Amino acid sequence: MSLLRLLNPVEFRKFQLLWREAQRQGIPFDELSVDDGIRALYRRTDPATLGLPPDEEITAEAVVDRPGLAEACQAMGTGEWEPVARLLTAHGDDWDRRCLDITLLSKIAADDGDALDRWLFDRPDDPDALVLRAETLVRRAWNARGGRVASETSDDQFEAFHRIIDEAETAAWAATEAAPDDPTPWTTLITIARAQGWDEEAFSRTFSELCARAPHHRGGHEQALQYWCAKWHGSHKRMFAFAEEAATTAPSLTPLRLTAVFEYSLGRKRPEPKDYARQAMDSTAAWLAGEGVDSPYARADRGLLASVLVDAGRYREALDQFAALGRHADSWVWQYSGDPEAAFRLARWKACHRARKSWKV
Repeated sequence: MSLLRLLNPVEFRKFQLLWREAQRQGIPFDELSVDDGIRALYRRTDPATLGLPPDEEITAEAVVDRPGLAEACQAMGTGEWEPVARLLTAHGDDWDRRCLDITLLSKIAADDGDALDRWLFDRPDDPDALVLRAETLVRRAWNARGGRVASETSDDQFEAFHRIIDEAETAAWAATEAAPDDPTPWTTLITIARAQGWDEEAFSRTFSELCARAPHHRGGHEQALQYWCAKWHGSHKRMFAFAEEAATTAPSLTPLRLTAVFEYSLGRKRPEPKDYARQAMDSTAAWLAGEGVDSPYARADRGLLASVLVDAGRYREALDQFAALGRHADSWVWQYSGDPEAAFRLARWKACHRARKSWKV
């Protein structure tokens, strides 16, 4: 039997379109670019014709939308630590903003740590520097491991990962002592708990410490949800229970429901919980249309919502989220493919194509 006969009609039609485009360009099928493939599948609907930014403007770069943050990011690249210190001091008790900024700064420091090293040399006991160092080490550990599945990760990569994550744990405990009121190093420890496979009792103690400082800390809850995922140390049941309990405690944690739906869908081995997924999409959309419109997590939540809406066939609603996102493909949801900009463009083209078809009905 031919392999093509095993494809369903939709899959076969997509294969035909891609094959014809490759033939038109005179290149092998497997050399067709992602963008050319997208246009071959959805050639009749260009997002730009619907008022969305053109493909060439899409970027996965982090949005640096505040002067203090922009100055700090630039300083990290030039080895200056003072602007970083000023930014972190200015956060006060805005823990969600602090968590996001430290995450961004740690990505820069993981590749170029001169500014952080100088800061620690000049002020070795500075709480903010110690908090940033712990998160930076976690980032370096994951960089050393790489993003591939375990079967495609070498022993040397695993050895480097565990060595650095152990160093990160020591740094994180030191940060909790230096900054006793700050929930940020506890979020770092929750991430480390997942990486090191802590038992549930140790994890729960750490999560309780986070909540004692910031009961509705978004970043900490997101990392905790990952711990309870089936792919890590929990199960689908535990993950959904955690997401639901968190969402009922604070509106700002509402999108955790949608994160759970997305994580559940990654395996595609079981039917999706459609009623729960619909409620998760609706509640997240309502949050973003109301109180959450100015949340520091709004762009990440919109990207997640757009992705899940497209998968659910709710294309017109997805277009509303893409319109709000504009050219920004910086949500974590697009990272899973390894090419966030391409994943964003593909989902957007599909939403435009399908929504436009429905308008003609």
